[in-house]
Amino acid sequence: MPLLTPRKVIILLIVLIGLTCTFFVGQFQAQLQKFEGNDKLVSLSHKTIDYSVNKGQDSSEHETQTVESDPTPEENSLTIHEVKNESEQLSVIEETMVRYATEKPKLGKEFAAPTANLSLLDSLDYYSLSIDQIDELYKVNKELIVERLEQRKETIQSVCKSIGNRRFNRPYLFNIKEYSVSWCPTYKAGSTVWKDYFVSHVIDPNIKHPGLELLWKFRLSATARGGRPGTKLKYLKEPEGTTRFTVVRNPIVRVISYYKMAQRCSELDRVGMHYDIMKSRPLPDITNRSKFTSELEQFKAWCKKVAAVEHDKNLVQELEAERPVASPENPFLNPPHITFSELVNKMKTQREKLKSQDWEGHWAPASEWCDMCAHQMDFVLMLEHQPWELWYLLETIGIWEDRSQFLDLHNAASKAGRPSDEREIEMFVAELSPQLRNFLNKFYDNDVRMFGYGKV
Repeated sequence: MPLLTPRKVIILLIVLIGLTCTFFVGQFQAQLQKFEGNDKLVSLSHKTIDYSVNKGQDSSEHETQTVESDPTPEENSLTIHEVKNESEQLSVIEETMVRYATEKPKLGKEFAAPTANLSLLDSLDYYSLSIDQIDELYKVNKELIVERLEQRKETIQSVCKSIGNRRFNRPYLFNIKEYSVSWCPTYKAGSTVWKDYFVSHVIDPNIKHPGLELLWKFRLSATARGGRPGTKLKYLKEPEGTTRFTVVRNPIVRVISYYKMAQRCSELDRVGMHYDIMKSRPLPDITNRSKFTSELEQFKAWCKKVAAVEHDKNLVQELEAERPVASPENPFLNPPHITFSELVNKMKTQREKLKSQDWEGHWAPASEWCDMCAHQMDFVLMLEHQPWELWYLLETIGIWEDRSQFLDLHNAASKAGRPSDEREIEMFVAELSPQLRNFLNKFYDNDVRMFGYGKV
């Protein structure tokens, strides 16, 4: 009887093939791990990490720390190490978030998600992140984002109750039926982004630099139901199930943003009060009033031409050569725009004069402009928490696929790239008298309480 039967030979061959395959699979996995360790998408050896420590206010002071280290196998994992120093711990958490958002979309690996942390999420420089990176970080923190939005609604309801659910009769809701939303445009809080989106998708995609008046036909009329304080004000032309939303921003930063806009010729041409304020500046020598007034009139006429071509940089540059020369001692044109202190003083006098009829949207408190207590918004986003809260809204109202357009529109609308930080706020507030600071605190008291912003 032969030692090796055909059956035994077959079994022996199967065993040999299995051992060979196991060997080569092991070699392949070892090489793959080595490759992944070397192909790091975020360098850990020389990098600058920009992080913010949340100090209870939404405008955070940014600090920069340079971390020098040699990558080790432990650093290649996405585990947050224990770090005694608080600032180092924050930087490690941020590093982990960014590495997770960078590597997971590209490599498709099932990395362990980093710990959700809204403070660090809000401080990330999302302008430097891709859509895929933002998506990954949004998924990690989504539960906390939703929780924060719900807490904000509860806070708004509580503040409304404390002020007797006061109504301001401001019908500034634009009902866009195509998206089943009613939007309140809080000026200087990203309203241009939404205005441009709605105009391009509902009216005409070819209109450049559209004005809000193009959406005026969608504004809900004052004909409403529900007159009792504490109940939701309903409009006859607003379908049931409509989602109401707005975006708010630190009110002081909104004023600063408008002040920057007020330095443009278009505002001098559009808003008569700017001219009146500049012309009311005291003269050191009244004998030059006629001369200085004439120079102001020439400057205003030139500004009118500049405002007409404001969106064409080449034409604006050509008109710069025609800029009239003003006397250095002319107070009307020194500076050639209103000052920040003059702006806030105008806000104060206008409020005292018009009281509840003060309808200047560029600086009106969002709590009044959007009539928060009466309209009972479904979503009140904070510009300081974008794009994270924005992502949840877009997902909820069904325009998730257009989310990249909102980042493009935001970047185009904000040439500065990002909101004012604490240093800039302090710089502007330092120009104000104690009386004007007190006015701002009182003027925006409900906004501060509803949305959690700090006082000046």
